[in-house]
Amino acid sequence: MASRVLGLQLLRGRLYLARGQVDAARTQSEIAAGMARHVTEPWLHGSLQQYLAELAAYQGDYAAARSAIAKGLRHQTGSEEILIAMWLCNTGLRTEADAAQRANDRRAASELAEIRATADQLLLHARQRLVELGHGTNLPDARAYAVGCEAEFSRLEPHAEPERWAQVVAAWDGLGRPYEAAYARWRYAEALLTAKAPRAAADVLRGAHQAAMRKLGAANRAEAAAVAHRLRLVSEPSQAS
Repeated sequence: MASRVLGLQLLRGRLYLARGQVDAARTQSEIAAGMARHVTEPWLHGSLQQYLAELAAYQGDYAAARSAIAKGLRHQTGSEEILIAMWLCNTGLRTEADAAQRANDRRAASELAEIRATADQLLLHARQRLVELGHGTNLPDARAYAVGCEAEFSRLEPHAEPERWAQVVAAWDGLGRPYEAAYARWRYAEALLTAKAPRAAADVLRGAHQAAMRKLGAANRAEAAAVAHRLRLVSEPSQAS
């Protein structure tokens, strides 16, 4: 019973975070952390740490996010729950890529070196766990997260790799996951823009922007709107509500 309730609390927290309701999401994290003391399943502890990492990264606290990812992966040591490990690696690599963008803006070379080292370790871990999946596995979500890991890591490279994000879009579209697919689309458009393909970027982002405005959370709406504004698809960035 405690495990089921904790799972529901984490789901509620993620919904708050998707809507940009950070205070509610933070309160939910405190409730979930308290409940986690009464459960033993590694996958639940990993899921909690993934949520804490996502919440911390959303607030720009990359050190806290990094700590949560490391703790979550320690909980998965020896576990056969590969999906959670892949999810943690994907979140961790997204965090490191976001942190690298901030560090680049400040020209913090030493910080970038640390970020790259952490990202290298996360990608290696994801690739090792992917091998454990074998062939013909019935874990498509884990494979989608694995593709996402490669795409997030590509954000650390000097040259954009739009094709990696196209693969992520296809993976989540194939699973009928609009939230993840929309995020991948605006990253795909961003990579195309960086690769100096603005027309292709506009085509990709237009669909992601429309989907975000219709049914996705405030976080994705703000991100998609910001990139859309750069491409002049909208007159000004939309305000998250």
